[in-house]
Amino acid sequence: MELWDKMSETSSLTLRDHICIRPRLYIGHFGDGSTYESGLYDMLKEILNNSVDEFRMTGENRIEVTINDGRVATIRDYGRGIPLEKLLHYACKPYGGEKIDSERFRRTIDPTGLGLKIVNALSQRFEIQGFQDGNARKAVFERGQLISDITEKTQANNGTSVIFEPDNLFFGSYRFHTDIVQNILRHIAYMNVGLSIDFMGQHICSNHGVKDLLEARLTSDTLYPVIHLKGKDIEIAFTHVEEYDDIYYSFVNGRETPLGGTHLEAFKYYITRTIHFFYDRFKPADILPGIVAVVSTQVQDPVFESQTKTKLGSYSMVPNGISIKKYIGDFIKQEVYHYLYTHADIAEAIDRKMIKNRRKRKGVSILLTKSDPMSTL
Repeated sequence: MELWDKMSETSSLTLRDHICIRPRLYIGHFGDGSTYESGLYDMLKEILNNSVDEFRMTGENRIEVTINDGRVATIRDYGRGIPLEKLLHYACKPYGGEKIDSERFRRTIDPTGLGLKIVNALSQRFEIQGFQDGNARKAVFERGQLISDITEKTQANNGTSVIFEPDNLFFGSYRFHTDIVQNILRHIAYMNVGLSIDFMGQHICSNHGVKDLLEARLTSDTLYPVIHLKGKDIEIAFTHVEEYDDIYYSFVNGRETPLGGTHLEAFKYYITRTIHFFYDRFKPADILPGIVAVVSTQVQDPVFESQTKTKLGSYSMVPNGISIKKYIGDFIKQEVYHYLYTHADIAEAIDRKMIKNRRKRKGVSILLTKSDPMSTL
């Protein structure tokens, strides 16, 4: 069996060739692991996405993550396990099949099933092992070449184990930094309440989803308790702080989208409209300064602007269905308005912040007008 398929009938390039020639299409930057943007962590997240899918599918709520010597990552989950007869297929073929064809996976972060292949192609050593009903199969690759494939009996619980050592030809003298890995794992836990992650002796989990995430990210005292609202396929949390910068964290199907996208644009548009209509005053320039917010959505067959999935490009929640803007807008208009109506103390705190923002905005505008006769409010 040819392990790596050709990209097309007329091309001599295999999928692995294409990944290795144009790796930035798949992982963004290389980096040495010293920053969150390093492709090392995109590789880690590609494997973790599969384990999270198993949690969402089966409810098996334990994932174990280990980093050895700062260079070798191990991820073990306890889901159903990759079918042993398809182990090589999942590790090398362009598509995993099940995620493409199954309705169950259409809200996964990567329904194409490319994640395992990307990590395999860019690793100097890659081991994948499936455990199913007393049997285990392990395949070991070196720079994409299969060097061993063993099936044997086991007493281990069902699930999947992936061990990978990124290729120093791409990443040089790299190192996984535990603080960055911890932050990635915390985000996964925030997006998947009930999931338990064991990382180097540390237990990571979340009881309150994005509310926990927001509270962990705050660097200033809040002006009122975090507002946390959850509906089908959407969860938001927000508050205001004394400062005037607005800060947002956005997620799609559990994956952070640091560049935002259509879901974040919809949130910002409708949070300003809803607050404006609730108080019957205030402009967006009065509402957004000082806000710190999280928006998380579940989108069927999501479309991103690149394989690195940093920005959502989808316009609808489901193909040919309700738009993301309307879906998020309807949720915010109803839930946020109702929350403010039933929590007068928080509504008053927001009102005070909006007034302060407005005074600051007009004060600055007045100063500009006095110093420049051509300036306008």
